[in-house]
Amino acid sequence: MYLTGYYSDQPPQSDAAYFDGGPNDTATYLHRGDILMLLLTNGSP
Repeated sequence: MYLTGYYSDQPPQSDAAYFDGGPNDTATYLHRGDILMLLLTNGSP
């Protein structure tokens, strides 16, 4: 997952950047049978 640079004052690592690198960023997955669900949460204020 690419970082946006929000907390590091760096430029985004990619156009697909999502996470800020803060303590509340999470990635949670649920898997059942042949289905995988991924929940991304960006903890920025």
